[in-house]
Amino acid sequence: MLPALPLLEYALAVTGGYAAVMAQTGRFATPTEPGQALVAPHGRIALRVDPERLRAGVVDRGRGERMLQFVDRRDDVVHRVRALSPTDTLVFDGLARPEGKLGAEAPRDALPPVRTPWHEADQLAQLDGILADGGVMRRQRLVDLYEGEVRSVELGVLPIVLDHLCATQLPVSAAVFSGGVVQLADGVVQLVSSSDEGRLGTVLGQCTIDVDLALVHESVLVRSHGPHGQTSAIELYDAHGRTVAMFTQLGIVGAEAHAAWEDLADSLPVASW
Repeated sequence: MLPALPLLEYALAVTGGYAAVMAQTGRFATPTEPGQALVAPHGRIALRVDPERLRAGVVDRGRGERMLQFVDRRDDVVHRVRALSPTDTLVFDGLARPEGKLGAEAPRDALPPVRTPWHEADQLAQLDGILADGGVMRRQRLVDLYEGEVRSVELGVLPIVLDHLCATQLPVSAAVFSGGVVQLADGVVQLVSSSDEGRLGTVLGQCTIDVDLALVHESVLVRSHGPHGQTSAIELYDAHGRTVAMFTQLGIVGAEAHAAWEDLADSLPVASW
């Protein structure tokens, strides 16, 4: 399933659950798995998945429309792909078979992915640590393992942070997690909207992100090593300790942009644990 995604000419990809959703149209970058390198999305649909937690299959929605669905171990749909180009239906025709393994069989002489413990490594290992179980174990151990690099921040300032990013056009990366899938996007914030009920909508680069702040239990600032040194990530968690979304800077953004992001992170008000 995974190797076929970059063959799609124009698709809609949606990842998320009840607290946060990311949707993007366009072409797929090559999906990656834990332990593999991660290339910045640069406008493409970027997925990082843990195949051991997922299965996938093509669902017939009637009238000739098909959708590729990723399902987790609880049978919850965590990611959907809809073909928007007529020629892409041919790709879906080829994928329309009983649910099975996500990726192709690895060559026998291929080296297994390197899975570095998240608490000993960089930003990428943090993403993989969250993919392992939704981030629950990692959240429980964050304070003990990263003393001085982790603090809770006021959730209510997130709309202000995004408004600031929109006004300054500071580049940022976003991630939305759902049951063994993380969809990534990067770019500048083009639009921010919020409602009295706590719905927060953001247009980032080529994607849209919707967060229901009423269903987010806490916001935590975590610093880990990136290309420009220690880099902050604003992580959002639900009431079960699962990571639902993250805002950070991934890859090379430039020293000035990185410094501006860190200044913004330092200014965030501390919340009680």
